[in-house]
Amino acid sequence: MNLSDGSAAGLFGHAGGISPHEAVTISAVHCCISLISNTIASLPLFLYRSSGEGRAKATDHPLYDLLHAFPNTEIGAVDFRTTLMNDALLYGSGFAEIERYSNGSVRALWWLPAQYVTAERDADGAIWYTYAAGTEEQTHLPARNVIHVRTGPLDENGIMAVSILSRAASSLGLTLSAETVAQAMMDQGIKSAGVLQHPGRLTAEAVERLRADFTRVHSGVENAGRVIVLENGMTFNPVQTNATDAQFLEQRQFAVREVARWFNCPLSKLKAIDSPGFKTIDSEQQQFLTDCLQPILVRIEQELMLKCLSTMERRTHKIEHDLNGLLRANIERRVQAMAVARNWGWLSANDCRRLEGLDPIGPEGDQYLQPLNMQPLGKGVGARAPAGEMPVIDSSFSDVDVSETDTESGLQPAMLDMSAHAPDVQPQPQQDVQAAALNGAQVTALVDLALKVAGGLLPKSAAIAIAKAAFPLVGDATIAAIFGNIKELSPEEMAAGAAASSGKAPPAPVATNSGTSTPPAGSGVGG
Repeated sequence: MNLSDGSAAGLFGHAGGISPHEAVTISAVHCCISLISNTIASLPLFLYRSSGEGRAKATDHPLYDLLHAFPNTEIGAVDFRTTLMNDALLYGSGFAEIERYSNGSVRALWWLPAQYVTAERDADGAIWYTYAAGTEEQTHLPARNVIHVRTGPLDENGIMAVSILSRAASSLGLTLSAETVAQAMMDQGIKSAGVLQHPGRLTAEAVERLRADFTRVHSGVENAGRVIVLENGMTFNPVQTNATDAQFLEQRQFAVREVARWFNCPLSKLKAIDSPGFKTIDSEQQQFLTDCLQPILVRIEQELMLKCLSTMERRTHKIEHDLNGLLRANIERRVQAMAVARNWGWLSANDCRRLEGLDPIGPEGDQYLQPLNMQPLGKGVGARAPAGEMPVIDSSFSDVDVSETDTESGLQPAMLDMSAHAPDVQPQPQQDVQAAALNGAQVTALVDLALKVAGGLLPKSAAIAIAKAAFPLVGDATIAAIFGNIKELSPEEMAAGAAASSGKAPPAPVATNSGTSTPPAGSGVGG
């Protein structure tokens, strides 16, 4: 059975049955079929080959160009798949013949009009397709040489698919009947229905002649609003149902919703004025893909892999649609998403440019970044402090005597060489730190070190040593920029800062032969 004969037309609820060609005259049906078929046809279709842990486009495979560009010598891939999907949505099944080379590989794909294709099983249970394009000549094709795209469940024979239009028979029949009634009312001028009343008695011939003359003069769109002239005491009593009473507008709006439900299309895609809106265009596209397109796309991919690839090729090759174009969000959301991918290391600069259709910038664009605070577990080199924590001064600094000062440099002698106190940092591979950014915890820790130096709580040289030990990936230039402009405090100023921090009064200076100085701790002076 196919949907082009009378038995299939009888599936619909319209009087006398309607064919798929009549169903597509309903604007909502036409919009759904056009939307789905054109969207699927415009999605790039690629053949991929597994390569190690990843995969790459198999551009050297003969099937690649047939799927992606030109399925045969007469038509492009978009037109071919649009026509194939149009049949699949109208009839439930779309067909294409596979032309092969002598070695069995695919040479071309040729569209077969669905209304001329039937299918049956032979005595051995094998499926054969018969193509008869309006002539007595028939072409019998084995199942391996026919691409059969289905958009619904299998019928009772397990070969053909039940079409959406046949399952929507009652809904579409009601919609088409409403269209027919509305057209009839417009053809009759809407206000022409009524009763002509005569005071006398008329013969049957007079009644028919009066009806014919009145209909000829006052019916039809071109006679709408024409003045009615009556004689012999006749009166005209209109008895019609106007468009508002018949709820034709509401019925037409409801029909759009019904068709959207049958095809699983978002109502906004059908240009319905009362459709609920989406917050963003990408959320609408996501629903359209998930509810409507995804099941059909998977069926197409599996059918092509089954019929166009050998058993061995199916282990290393895969046919898939590229959905990036369909899910392409606005530029702001795309840039935000790529920034996250770039900073966390799963996309390079060239990867991001390829997604935007831009040329790569060279080998340097193939580098992948790594956040400074992320290191493999168990590796101390380059390890970062958890967010919210500050670097802690190593206990090896506790024995440093900060009371003695180098008179030439103004720095404590014990702090001039920090190599004895700095952690043992092993060399590590050079990383592209200029393109990386410090996280919030690291910035906070460095700022706190700088504040301690400025407040006299920590010598500058000690702070620099701590920063280099805690952040080995931060360059010397960055460290110098942070601490370079901070004024070095004298021991008296540092002692005053430490006392202020602890809440104690600074020790009073004592007189010596060389001047005044701060007494050493424990001397009791000023106590």
